[in-house]
Amino acid sequence: MQGINIKSVARLCGTSPHTLRAWEKRYQVISPQRSNGGQRLYSMADIDKLKLLSLLVDRGHAISTIARFSIKELSSLVKATNSTVAPSSSKLLSEHLNSLIAALRLLDFDELERQILKARVETTARIFILDIVSPLLSEVGRLVLNGTLDVAREHALSAILRNHLGELLSQVQKTTPRATTIQTEQTDLPSFLFATPEGDLHEFGILLASILTGTHGFRFRYLGPNMPADSLAKAATAIGANIIVIGSVQADSERLAHPLKKYVQLLSTQVKKNSYHKAAIWIGGFCDFDLSRKKSSIEFVHLNSLNAFEKKLEEILFKFKHQNREQK
Repeated sequence: MQGINIKSVARLCGTSPHTLRAWEKRYQVISPQRSNGGQRLYSMADIDKLKLLSLLVDRGHAISTIARFSIKELSSLVKATNSTVAPSSSKLLSEHLNSLIAALRLLDFDELERQILKARVETTARIFILDIVSPLLSEVGRLVLNGTLDVAREHALSAILRNHLGELLSQVQKTTPRATTIQTEQTDLPSFLFATPEGDLHEFGILLASILTGTHGFRFRYLGPNMPADSLAKAATAIGANIIVIGSVQADSERLAHPLKKYVQLLSTQVKKNSYHKAAIWIGGFCDFDLSRKKSSIEFVHLNSLNAFEKKLEEILFKFKHQNREQK
C-alpha cells in the first residue's frame, strides 16, 4: 500500500502529527488509508487539503468551520483571504522567490533550506514546481550568466534543492499508481519514463517534469540523467512505458555521446528492435532539429517548456475522460 506517513505530512504542512490526528478524530477532515500495521498513509490529495487547512487556520479560521470543505472550496477561501488580509497569490510567489534569492546571495544554507521548506508548505506540489522552482532556476541561471551571482551559489542551491525535489519525487511516486506491464494498461492512462541522453548531466528539467506528471495522476518512472539509448529503450520495454521523455539542454551539446538527433535515431531504432512500437518519444527543452520531418511509426513531440509539457498532459487527460464518457 502506497502513501506518505504522518511525520512527513506534518512537516510538509507546517503542523504537528498530534494536530493532524486531532483534526482527523474530531472533525473527520480526511480519512487516510492504513498500512497493514495500522500506520496512517496519506495521498497527495490529502496533503494538498491539509496544507490549505493549515494555512487557513494560521490566518484565523476555525478548523471546525472549514474541516468539511472540499479542496476547491478551501482554495477559493484562500484566494478570498489573500485579497482581503494578505498579499495576492502572485505577490506571495514573488516574495518566495525574492527570499530564496536573498538567502542565496548571502550563501546562508540554513535560511535557504528554511525558505524552500516554507515555499513547499505554503503551496501545492504543482505550484511549487511551476511557479517557484522553475522560475527560480531560470533566474539563478540568468544571474550567473551575467556575472551577478557566482557558480558556488548556484551549486549551493542545486544541492539543497535536489534533496527537496528528491523527497517530493518519492512522495508523488508513493501516491501514484505503479507503472504496470503493457498487457494490463490498455484502458488506463499512459505511463511515462524520464531520462536525459548519454552525456547530458542536467536533470532538473526531467525531475520537475516527472513530479508534475505524478501530480496529474499519471504513472511514471524516473531514471535520471546520462542514459545510453539502448538501455533507455530496454527499460521502456520492460515497464511498458507509453511515453519516453528526454530532457535536453543546449549547454551539454559538446559532452553528449551523440548529437541529439543521432541519439533520438538510436533510441527509436532500439525501441523498434525490441518490438515495442507503442512508445512515443517526447523531447523536453532544447531540440536542434525538425521532428516533423521524421517518418516513423513512433510519435515524436517537442515541448520547449514545463508549461507546454503540462498543457500536453492536460490534452491527454481531456481525451481520456472524453473517451470514457463515450464508452459509458
